[in-house]
Amino acid sequence: MANIYSNAIIEDLIWSEISQSTCAQDFLNYTRQFAAGSSQHWFAALDLAVSLFSPEDPQAASAQARYPAAFEQIRRLAEEGVDELSRAIALFNLGKMAENGLGTEPNRDESIRYYKQAIALGELRALINLGSYFDESDAAESDLAFADDLYSKALEQGEPMGLV
Repeated sequence: MANIYSNAIIEDLIWSEISQSTCAQDFLNYTRQFAAGSSQHWFAALDLAVSLFSPEDPQAASAQARYPAAFEQIRRLAEEGVDELSRAIALFNLGKMAENGLGTEPNRDESIRYYKQAIALGELRALINLGSYFDESDAAESDLAFADDLYSKALEQGEPMGLV
């Protein structure tokens, strides 16, 4: 049976920051961070992104982005969260945000650090995402072995994506 994950606490945090935004990119970032089928605000975010899109400003450079504030809120949760589960979910999402440049500049090293911290708190998705950094076609044998170890650990704990 597959593990069931929830990002509800993170989604709510981000949504509270961006819901009144005038920046289409905030809502596009939301749709990049979460899956449509399991996200509570995904379709609303897509609708808002479309309604705010301006051909004159396709990168939404003139609007004040709120995703960086959401990133900081999640960072605070990762540091000060009341329980390990909340902190692990926050760290996983920070890793994903740093990896994809959502609310922050893309930063591989920072992403890896967040994923490793999330793994230490038991976040299985971080094993998969961290492994993906080390299983590229041009990876060294040691990197491939490291990725394989991460995937195996995820699979042993019931995460089917470990079959990667």
